Amino acid sequence: MALLAFGYGLLLVVEYLLHGHRVSGWTTIVVGVMFSAGLQLVSLGVVGEYVGRIFEEVKRRPLYIVRRRHGQGLGE
Repeated sequence: MALLAFGYGLLLVVEYLLHGHRVSGWTTIVVGVMFSAGLQLVSLGVVGEYVGRIFEEVKRRPLYIVRRRHGQGLGE
């Protein structure tokens, strides 16, 4: 989303240079809101990864699976 904001901002700057000034303040507001939303989504993704890893750790399951039927794994 943040990269999309930079791309849209670049598009609006090029349009301004080619066609002139249409609406005052539009570029600043739209690009700022899109960039802020992109940063929030990245932050939410980082927090989600952190909570997901905490959830897996809290279950305290072993990292291996013991097979009892086929005789592989730990002895009985």
